[in-house]
Amino acid sequence: MQLPRFYFLPLVASLALCSSSSFGMKVESRSLKDVAAGSAVGVVADILDAPQIRDDRFTHMMTLRVEVVSTVYGGTVEPGGLTCRYEEGRPHQRGNMRVWPLISGSGMEWEIKKSQRVILMLKHHPAMAPDCEVLRMEPIENQDAVETAGHRGCCRNEPPGENPATP
Repeated sequence: MQLPRFYFLPLVASLALCSSSSFGMKVESRSLKDVAAGSAVGVVADILDAPQIRDDRFTHMMTLRVEVVSTVYGGTVEPGGLTCRYEEGRPHQRGNMRVWPLISGSGMEWEIKKSQRVILMLKHHPAMAPDCEVLRMEPIENQDAVETAGHRGCCRNEPPGENPATP
């Protein structure tokens, strides 16, 4: 018995999908250690307001106001208010290419609430940059792990003289 030609079409289509360069890709998360190495400072902060969230096709972004309570690692940050931004890229397709972002966040960023105390890992020391860019948030219970990771990568982009590791 001879099978019809179209019998193999589903099999061929499945193999083509499996060999596609975008098959099986997923959003990747950076480790705490990797994020700490790229951050300038870690601070304990209280969330002052519910975050303002904005979504578009390529990014998921929030703006939040925080009150810095203390410094975990990096140059000393004076207690006080900051307006910060956190964003994540979204998986999307550009032409025939699928884009899968590398996420620096811990996963708790989108679940924070007003008056919650968290640890913020900032890209730049607030005294060195006009904007406050959050790379990652961690629960306050993880302060020891954040401090350890932060001191390994310490202390990029902090004011000179604040830390013996910087000139």
